[in-house]
Amino acid sequence: MTERRLLLLDATGILVRCERAARRATPMHAAVDGAERPTGALLMFIRSVARYLREDHPTHVLAAWDGERATAGRRELHPGYKSSRPQPPGEDSWLYQAAMEFVREAWFYPFRREGLEADDIIAWACQAVPLSADLSAVIRSDDHDLFQLLRPGRVIQRSLNSLSERTRASDVVKRYGCQPVWLPALWALAGDKADDIPGIPGVGNSKALKLLEEADWRFDDVRHPWLESEERGWDMIGAYREILDLAHWEPGRRERHWLSHEMWTEMVNDRRWDPAAALRRVRPLLEKWGMTGTLSDLESGKLWPLDLDS
Repeated sequence: MTERRLLLLDATGILVRCERAARRATPMHAAVDGAERPTGALLMFIRSVARYLREDHPTHVLAAWDGERATAGRRELHPGYKSSRPQPPGEDSWLYQAAMEFVREAWFYPFRREGLEADDIIAWACQAVPLSADLSAVIRSDDHDLFQLLRPGRVIQRSLNSLSERTRASDVVKRYGCQPVWLPALWALAGDKADDIPGIPGVGNSKALKLLEEADWRFDDVRHPWLESEERGWDMIGAYREILDLAHWEPGRRERHWLSHEMWTEMVNDRRWDPAAALRRVRPLLEKWGMTGTLSDLESGKLWPLDLDS
């Protein structure tokens, strides 16, 4: 395999999704280290990640996690940011610690930084992808905010549910009428319900696109009656755009200056994912957690490839 493929996992988002699904399913428990543990969400997490490995055939894997106080900086600009989102499992919870242990033993590159969300880390990686001519990236997430990172031929996004549901840069242009890099400006004006960003009252995506076109794509030249009448209208819209623009989020910019050298080089040059070695490392964990069926599926190649060319 000559081309290298980086799989970017929104690990926090995947874990939240699995925890919510486990609440609706038949409870599963196992005796782990002398204590009864609910293992349903962890099993879903492991099997989901294994399926992405089988479907995407990566040579490198980065698992991005929300850091401590991940949303604090953005909530200083807009207190309602992500106020309706379910909270991820606490970092001290058994589920979070077990999922992190699996990620480390599976020889992924676990990545988290205080003050940064998983999206910020994925954004850093997507910014660095063009530095390597033979590298492409697949983002696994249901978060549409990440559409802004898509690049023709280099970065695509796939749903957590479906292999066939994929989004490319060309799909963004068809759906929104603008290039991916303009999505933060579009959503700052139109609002982003998923992140609880209100935007300009009465302005949707189509109207926001028209406002940007009329301003010749100069955000500061956008004109709308609400911006003139609202006392802090421009400050609010500017804050919304800053919040939504993953590539230019200030704390992420400071981090990426350091990360893009040492960490990127280690990940894409020295941290090639080895399925066979990963299986040997996770086997004791799956045995400890009572997941013998999943271990059997892994060993038979049903869940992830036994080698990078299979």
